[in-house]
Amino acid sequence: MSALADLVEVSAPVLRPDLGQLDRVAAVAHLQQVIASSVSGGGALSAPYTVAKDRHSAFPAESMQLLDHAGLYSWFVPPAVGGRFELPTVIALLRVVSRHDLTTAIAYGKTFLGAAPTWVAGSPEQQQALATRMDRPSLVTWALTERGHGSDLLSGELSAEATPDGYRLSGEKWLINNATRAPLVCLLARTRPTPGPRSFSLFMVDKEQLSPQSHHCLPPELLHGIRGADISGIRFDGAIVGADTQIGSEGTGVETVLRTMQLTRTACTSLSLGAADAAIGIVRQFVSGRVVGDRALIDRRLVRHELGSLLADLMIGEVTADVTAQGVHTTPGEASILAAVAKALVPTLGDQIIHSAASMLGARGILLDEFVHGLFEKIARDHRIVAIFDGNTVVNRNVLISQFRTIARAFHAFDGSSIPDHASIHVPCPTLQPAHLSLMSRTGCSLLNSLPGLLDRLLDSPVAQHAPELHATCARLSRSVDGLVEAMSATQMPGRNVPAQSFDLAEQLELHVAAAAAITFFNANGGGGALWSDALWLRAVLARINLRLHRADPEAQAIGDALMLHVGAVVADTPQAVMPGVTTVDGDATNTLGVNR
Repeated sequence: MSALADLVEVSAPVLRPDLGQLDRVAAVAHLQQVIASSVSGGGALSAPYTVAKDRHSAFPAESMQLLDHAGLYSWFVPPAVGGRFELPTVIALLRVVSRHDLTTAIAYGKTFLGAAPTWVAGSPEQQQALATRMDRPSLVTWALTERGHGSDLLSGELSAEATPDGYRLSGEKWLINNATRAPLVCLLARTRPTPGPRSFSLFMVDKEQLSPQSHHCLPPELLHGIRGADISGIRFDGAIVGADTQIGSEGTGVETVLRTMQLTRTACTSLSLGAADAAIGIVRQFVSGRVVGDRALIDRRLVRHELGSLLADLMIGEVTADVTAQGVHTTPGEASILAAVAKALVPTLGDQIIHSAASMLGARGILLDEFVHGLFEKIARDHRIVAIFDGNTVVNRNVLISQFRTIARAFHAFDGSSIPDHASIHVPCPTLQPAHLSLMSRTGCSLLNSLPGLLDRLLDSPVAQHAPELHATCARLSRSVDGLVEAMSATQMPGRNVPAQSFDLAEQLELHVAAAAAITFFNANGGGGALWSDALWLRAVLARINLRLHRADPEAQAIGDALMLHVGAVVADTPQAVMPGVTTVDGDATNTLGVNR
């Protein structure tokens, strides 16, 4: 049995109850079975395999084939054209892969990113053609960035000049995942020489249909993390493509990119959740087996406190990812806020979890052959790239800052009559309506609007009778959300010169949305096991959020310390009890809960 099978699948705290045989649960179970069979034999996605591929900077081709065999790509395709797309399920499936290997998850997930603009803005004919092509399956990449321009898409130079037969592509895209391997390239090109967002259009280019002289792939770049990934580029030298390759109307490329990123940014949370799962699993094995003096490390109070803190942070990320992903389906007009919250907060938590886990592992976090095949060191390197994908943390917080006033107005106008309930795991998400995705929310953020009412309901529920500290925690959150909204109302829109305090407010906004997501999730679902008993996980999440907002508050610190110790003790003393929905696949405990639906 490989180390990864022993560690990773049982690492995360599990929040979801038994869901029976819903399609999403069956999909995750099927994927886990396929992976477990390979892992148990030391094959693709096992720890020795992924580490060996990484050390040789080799593309994980066998892992990609394994996921094709499992049918993962079918979840990247909308139901209207024969697929089963549902954003929370995409996150759940990619999280499973990410636990084993971020390089594979990133390479495979790129097909979802590359295909998504067609689902958002393509014609029915284009959507059906792409769905048919992906059914083989086929790699699709998304080529947005250029050398020297980075995230500044409006400075892009690759041009698409109109011709009688279509368009002539000239220029280069660089630092593109799967640029060399993917036959299909969804690219952003300049169709007008004038500045501004209306000068760009999107095209789906099939490299196999181009003349060999009209394009060439650039050499792969040497990488610090995800070493086996195909991060390269592509240059076009007068390549002719048909008019039918254009996605949406001319000049709508940037708008389509920004709307599409509301899906892809949310999906990126899967990478951080999976990496954090794996990191915590490795730490748990280490502290359980490492004996200093006459006691294992896991029996020490400080270690239990730190382990509980890691798990609480992971649960914050988990509920934020899950509830915002469902919100993209149920309130797509607010997806610009939901996606930015998820993409800014969850990778940040992932980085912090991995950093804290490294301090607990000590030297074993960097040794390559001493512990778990050196897997932790690879996880730490690989995850650093996640915060950069599809707009880095600063970009996403800028998206939130630009909507501060709208968010504040909607909060003040909210009458409390309807609190969102889109976190039920028993009800499939409604079919996504891409036409309702908007660059800016007109209704603010319903999750934030609901937070005061959710806090009041929580204090009136039986939970508060068994958790007296909730009164102090909820009172602080109620005061802090009012202060946040007032500060957002007073924020001036300074253009490019955004003051540092605005980014602090954006981070506070993320944490308050996470608190609302946690309570919404708790109210919509029930569960058994130690984490659900007396609402332990919810209390720990709210205390951890409160502590992040009020680090200097001694009472908040005391509440947080007590709850983190409690969570850590549960994991240490009864690890099986924190996973009420665990199933067994080939003798390996596999998590079917968390966001893995």
